[in-house]
Amino acid sequence: MEKQMTTQEQLEREIQERRQNSPLMAIAQEAAEACFNEHGKQSMSQEERELEGLGIRISEWNTWNGLPIMKIARAALEDANFHTEAGIIAQWIARYESK
Repeated sequence: MEKQMTTQEQLEREIQERRQNSPLMAIAQEAAEACFNEHGKQSMSQEERELEGLGIRISEWNTWNGLPIMKIARAALEDANFHTEAGIIAQWIARYESK
């Protein structure tokens, strides 16, 4: 008899499927390999390397300019309903832009 999945398990499965089908997955996987090979991140899990690598690629894509990187982070947090955290980054952005 097959075990019924809990709501949490269903959500985690859906997230994993969505992640696997994301156009960012190829970038994250490539970046994870680079992170593993170039930056000596052997002790990290595959997911941690993918996240680290994706962050590195975002940094490179923005030519290591912190302002657009903060704007990307704020937008991602806002989209994920982390409004308080997005607000903190928005304050950092405002402070940086006022210099």
